[in-house]
Amino acid sequence: MEIEYLKRDDIGKVLAKGLSILYQEKPKFPIDFLAKWLLNYSVMKENEKNLDEKQKEKDKLKKQYAQAQIDKENEEKKSNNLKIAD
Repeated sequence: MEIEYLKRDDIGKVLAKGLSILYQEKPKFPIDFLAKWLLNYSVMKENEKNLDEKQKEKDKLKKQYAQAQIDKENEEKKSNNLKIAD
């Protein structure tokens, strides 16, 4: 049952990456190193998620602004056409 938990991508791959870095670094206190690495990884992923959400919101606002500009130009053209017709 525990092995299934560790096989999940969000758990197993993170642990494998952390253990790989642990092996490469060979710190004096490996348990502390791994614990801090996991905490840092968690914070990094949360920051990436927040950044992605902010970027999506920014893109959405840009699209809304561009559409508003197009709508404004269309209204001005209609208004100018009505003035010319009179």
